[in-house]
Amino acid sequence: MNRMKRIAFLIGLLLPVIGLGAKEGYMGVYLNNLGDAVRKAIGVESGVIIAEVIDGSPADSAGIKTGDVILAVNDEKINSVKEFNTMIFSHPNETIGLTVLRNKEEWKYKVKLGEREKKEININLSDSDEDKSGGVFGGGGGPIFLWVQPKLGEINNEITKVIGTGFNTSMWLNGGGGSGCIWENIRIGGMGGGGVQVKSGNERRAELSIGYGGFLMEYILSLGKAQFFIGTVLGGGGVELTISRVKGISWQDIWHNFSSDSVDADMYETYLECDFFHYQPYVGIQYPITPWCYLNLRGGYFGTSLGEWKEMGEPITGAPEINLSNYCASAGLIFGYFTK
Repeated sequence: MNRMKRIAFLIGLLLPVIGLGAKEGYMGVYLNNLGDAVRKAIGVESGVIIAEVIDGSPADSAGIKTGDVILAVNDEKINSVKEFNTMIFSHPNETIGLTVLRNKEEWKYKVKLGEREKKEININLSDSDEDKSGGVFGGGGGPIFLWVQPKLGEINNEITKVIGTGFNTSMWLNGGGGSGCIWENIRIGGMGGGGVQVKSGNERRAELSIGYGGFLMEYILSLGKAQFFIGTVLGGGGVELTISRVKGISWQDIWHNFSSDSVDADMYETYLECDFFHYQPYVGIQYPITPWCYLNLRGGYFGTSLGEWKEMGEPITGAPEINLSNYCASAGLIFGYFTK
């Protein structure tokens, strides 16, 4: 919703306070327009979908349910939320007939409307009767692949001396995520993932793994079929580094190395770990591939605040610096249902 339409909405809320006492019809539902993809998927040419039915309202008493698609009021087709509201507001305390699509079957209902003080007026501030940036509802989830660029200079310096090569400073973290709208154009959820790199040579092996997870919140705006959003992820994660030296040894040698304090043993391994706080501001776009599958693309910043390195739970003195903070990007497929 653009700035002028927000102003119009606020004016509508203030009018009752300054003395506008007209009555309007009340049914007790929150509605969304149907996008073209959804219309094709459910086989209708027009209608509006019920996002929520208010408990105890006339709609609730009549048996109307969330997810129903209202096709007609008093046998007149409904093409938009605005059109539906115009008809409902003009019939306070009257009984209306609804034609509803539920589970691909049409149902007929009689609803005795209530009444309330008029809360809003319609102010047309655009060339179209429709709000092209309409509200977004729905939810879904699926696989997400996040590209990060860790800065591993000091660790790579040590590994390269022994193995001959260091870890890549570009990684894909494989994972997933999901979210759902809690209010018009606002959705919350979570996402996370992890990735591993392994380098080996000269009877040595080094393994680096990075994992993260967190809570996300997004603000969404629709433009045509696409959804543009800005959001952030807040959470945590960890870095794990395992380095080992293994020569050809026997069963007896394993237990000898376990009991020996000598660093000259034929087998040596240590496991290091470091936790971090994670924040990821981003912008993105979500576009429908099918009515139930969406391509989700994001670009932003993978920010971290690292704790201290530990071995077997004990802090390590003089540990090298590692920096995971850098620009990032992600791509994923979201399976779900979104309306606007």
